[in-house]
Amino acid sequence: MPLFEVHDWPRSNAFDDARKWGREAMAKKHDQRSAQQLVDLILESLLSKPIFKLKMDQVRLTEPQLIRFKHQLNRLDAGEALQYITGKAHFLHLELHVAPGVLIPRPETEELVVLFEKMLPKDAEVIDLATGSACIALALADRNRGMKVQAMDFSEDALRIAEKNKTELALELELFQGDLLSPNFHLDDKFDGIVSNPPYIPEREKSFMADHVVNQEPEMALFVPNDHALVFYEAIAKIARTSLKHHGVLCVEIHEDYAEEVKGTFIAHGLSEVEIHKDLQGKDRMISALNRN
Repeated sequence: MPLFEVHDWPRSNAFDDARKWGREAMAKKHDQRSAQQLVDLILESLLSKPIFKLKMDQVRLTEPQLIRFKHQLNRLDAGEALQYITGKAHFLHLELHVAPGVLIPRPETEELVVLFEKMLPKDAEVIDLATGSACIALALADRNRGMKVQAMDFSEDALRIAEKNKTELALELELFQGDLLSPNFHLDDKFDGIVSNPPYIPEREKSFMADHVVNQEPEMALFVPNDHALVFYEAIAKIARTSLKHHGVLCVEIHEDYAEEVKGTFIAHGLSEVEIHKDLQGKDRMISALNRN
């Protein structure tokens, strides 16, 4: 049953009335602080402006805005991810378009960007493999304006969303389609750095994950077979050996339970100085390596 029925409306179309009405309704299923934050984020998206910049006593929502506000709160109450409802996600100060065709960017992936760029000169040539929304690639291009950045993904949906983000942010980025797991896949260029947040969650872990992740985010960007959990890292290691320049850098995000296995895979493929890095939560989350070829 929807949280709001058709006849449910705030007392008026004044911003404060709509905000209070939404918060009271959401507080039926959320703690007060969460209810306030969720409603404010939806209102900010609806009005395309941060609330602190509004003259709230002067703002009136139009009838279509009120209808959309109610509809979005119902979607939130039904368990849909806030980022898919608003179509927006934030990543290292960038506002990105997201939709169910791509993963919602995670904070730990921001840490991957910071690690990777610290290991490279500002004018490096780099590529992001399995780019999704292009959050990593666009953050690199934004933070390092001399960097030449490419990005690839297998999914056409992901590439459309990545192209939209590239256009809206007006950042330089070369996008192309490719299949990391194809035996014929290769890169035509040589790179100073390769970065990737590939699928790495074994399928057996689905039952332990939040419903909104399993049911809404793209499976192909999340899961790998139980009996071949390192399939993408094996492919990336092979690509790194042939496509990284001498002393080129490889950085990947990993599943904390497979850190040593990924490290061993990279060493077995001839990569050097392979190092596991912890995230801010103290979990093994990233691995870096160098190509000494």
